[in-house]
Amino acid sequence: MDLSAAVKALSIIKLLKDSIHVKSIDVCYFLLKSSFSHAQRRDSLAAYVYLRACLEHILELYYIYSRYSQISSEGLKELLKLKRKGRAFTLKIINQVKGIPGPFKKKIAKTYISIATQLHPPFELKCFDTAEYCEDFKRVVDITAFLILKIFREKIPAKTIEAITERGKGLGLYFICSKSVAK
Repeated sequence: MDLSAAVKALSIIKLLKDSIHVKSIDVCYFLLKSSFSHAQRRDSLAAYVYLRACLEHILELYYIYSRYSQISSEGLKELLKLKRKGRAFTLKIINQVKGIPGPFKKKIAKTYISIATQLHPPFELKCFDTAEYCEDFKRVVDITAFLILKIFREKIPAKTIEAITERGKGLGLYFICSKSVAK
């Protein structure tokens, strides 16, 4: 079972976590690390639950940022209201965010669907597929890092952004190696 690509991908979020101390980045790191820990034990259900939780967390955070141009208490209150009504996260949230090109939104939606599908398998439970998990994990890290860069860009040192981009290239990541990161 080779999870080395996932370890390298996780190091990208650790770089962000260590460069700026923001609770929401700590949450993403915790969720990804928990997902990875369960993957090491071949606990597919828990690994994908944490992966989906990370993706939903960062997308909800970016939704607030795109609506209010900052992470505001007003935005968090709005999100809390939506959660109470059971409408906080839907695929529609991806289309509603501003500042992300259409093709990127489609890739984010596809990733979300792929991960959610792992949590709703057919009647026959599938064996844990390490290669598939690593690809899903890398995509979630890519999206998470991309959105963290979009939200907290001015707080992140240039050297950290360069290091993240280099690691992303080594892993073949799409979002953090795009020209959109420079914006």
